[in-house]
Amino acid sequence: MRARTSSDQFKTNIGRPVCKLLMLVSVHAFIKEGVDVAIYETHNGGEYDATNVFQKPVATGITTIGMDHVEQLGPSIEMIAWHKAGIFKRGSPAFSTLQQPETTKVLQRRATEKEVVLKFVNVNPTLPANPPALKPEVQRINSSLAIALASAFLERKAPKDHCNLTSHDVLQGVEQFSWPGRFHHIVNGNHQWFLDGAHNELSVQKAAQWFAAMVSGIK
Repeated sequence: MRARTSSDQFKTNIGRPVCKLLMLVSVHAFIKEGVDVAIYETHNGGEYDATNVFQKPVATGITTIGMDHVEQLGPSIEMIAWHKAGIFKRGSPAFSTLQQPETTKVLQRRATEKEVVLKFVNVNPTLPANPPALKPEVQRINSSLAIALASAFLERKAPKDHCNLTSHDVLQGVEQFSWPGRFHHIVNGNHQWFLDGAHNELSVQKAAQWFAAMVSGIK
């Protein structure tokens, strides 16, 4: 008998049948509805994720990596980064927010192994200064990554005269952005609610910083 390795455990935990089922259902629904563009987020990880059925995505992106899904991907930040980079595909550009040095090294090494061009994205200067949706700094970072991914899509798929995002496009996208439960501020009469679905150490820190900044401005 062969001993069960941690890699075997990761593959079992990540490749749950329900995730594969949801993946298949989404593909069926999107095809049936004639969807032009689909944005997929991995269930957790990337290397053994059901979304890897797509071998030639237009582009791939990784947000700031923290100690998340440790039981499936950990126990170290380097191992988590290794799994996250599993979405990189040869021939498809990859983008990432700025990462910790040890995480950056892993992503760069994996990109080289997979023959992928990886770009690290700084905060985009075209983002509007003070919209409510961008009050948390992390949302400016995430929005910058979204702009890079959208630009990569337009460059490869849009007609030549519509292949660039304008500042108006960015402003319109930010103004229409809504994500209930994420940095969510609700005013109900004399009561105010601050809601966030933070679920790991990094996101809890960001949610706490946002809450502190919000209540400091309340008289």
